[in-house]
Amino acid sequence: MPLYEFACPSGHATETNFSLRDVPSAIDCPECSVRARRRMVAPHLGRGASSAMRVLDATSRSAHEPEVVRSTAPGTRTPAPVSRDPRHARLPHP
Repeated sequence: MPLYEFACPSGHATETNFSLRDVPSAIDCPECSVRARRRMVAPHLGRGASSAMRVLDATSRSAHEPEVVRSTAPGTRTPAPVSRDPRHARLPHP
């Protein structure tokens, strides 16, 4: 559900969820009970702190700021096996 922001003439602001079909143009202010009108504000995109939002942020950040690997991890590189068969020495090398 979208989050809408309302403000009363006293300056109190409140945010409330309404469905797109049921959003009113004004509500009663929870602090002073005066009619608070709906304000036009920028949408609150990316305000979540869920794991899905963290993955999306990391994915978009990696497109512009990729992590650079300077070397392999120690002890993880294994040497390629060397064949002692003389027939393999005559094979073409890349």
